Amino acid sequence: MKKNRSSKKSPHVSTSRAATGFFEEYPDKVVNLEGYRINADSETKRKRVLKAAAAVVAVVMVFCVSFTVTRSLKDIVNAPVEEETGEEARDSGAYAPAAELRACFIGMEEICASPVSAAKKAVELGANAVMTDLKTPDGRLYYRSNASAAASSNAWGDAPRNAADAARLLRESGVSPVARISCLRDSLGSAYISGGAILAFGGGVYTDAEGFGWLDPYSYKVRSYIAVLVREIAAMGFEKIILSDFRLPAAEGIASGNTDSFSDLNEVLRSFLTELRTAAGSSELILELELKDVAGGENTVYGTGNMFSTACSAVAVDLRLSRQSKNFTLGGKVFEDPASVPFSFLADATEVLSRVRLETGEKLIVMTGDDDGLNERLFSLMGDSFSGVIVIPESR
Repeated sequence: MKKNRSSKKSPHVSTSRAATGFFEEYPDKVVNLEGYRINADSETKRKRVLKAAAAVVAVVMVFCVSFTVTRSLKDIVNAPVEEETGEEARDSGAYAPAAELRACFIGMEEICASPVSAAKKAVELGANAVMTDLKTPDGRLYYRSNASAAASSNAWGDAPRNAADAARLLRESGVSPVARISCLRDSLGSAYISGGAILAFGGGVYTDAEGFGWLDPYSYKVRSYIAVLVREIAAMGFEKIILSDFRLPAAEGIASGNTDSFSDLNEVLRSFLTELRTAAGSSELILELELKDVAGGENTVYGTGNMFSTACSAVAVDLRLSRQSKNFTLGGKVFEDPASVPFSFLADATEVLSRVRLETGEKLIVMTGDDDGLNERLFSLMGDSFSGVIVIPESR
């Protein structure tokens, strides 16, 4: 008996044109081609498999293209932006576009408690520097000084002992330490440095409207004291030192116990800065000025002349609204209360300062408050006219 060969299962299916033609003519038959068995519906199955494979390949290709495009877009979004203003600058933590110095204020006690945390806080804010006060208008020091005047007045009290270590750790964390000292506004110094106080007519130590005393720049003891502080601060590793209150008080009826006239005040202050420049060594000196003086205000706190082109490398201008006087004249416009029209005031202020920079060639640094809305507007106005920005609370 012949065996029914069609009952055997073939391990292979041929896809030759001959087989295909046979299926088309005899769809219900089974044929043996070159010793292999082919079922009539094999071609249908093959086509289904090919279609499924093609679909899988298409899905894979779409996924690869989508991944590539997404990755490219992500790279574009995350690419560094050379200039940012407004909301973008605030969201990224950037203080200002292209500013060499981007400093935030942190108190010395907080820095000394954890310098690394202070550095991390600054970096998260987009800053590359931390500014702190090492001498305040009341005469208090926030580090332990060896100056005799500081010891006699107990100026440093319970100040932290690790200021130098804190400055070093800030630098090692990639953040520049910046110190500010109130130079001539000093209640403790005016009380304890013999012959070093600005006097009121009629006798006694002069005090301003806020109750602070002032040091006399004509006094050799005063100049020596401030020079010692600058030298110590530079030696501790503070890379920049901001000199604030480097002037006479804006008041009538004051006198010096060391000179009969303030006629050469501008020359005396410039000479004083040269002495401090020597004391600072490799640290950079920055002179803090009030806006009205930079913009050509009519007062004589610096003598008959401005304070540009001094021994300092830059001028810091305080634009905080709380520091501006009433009925302030700026660029030919009178601002009865700058705080009531902040955006208009900042626009005029930055325009005037830009002209000052062009006329004097001075490097200008802006000091501003911590109001995000106002800073967004200010940074959009700054452009490349300014070398830095320091964000500092209104209360400091």
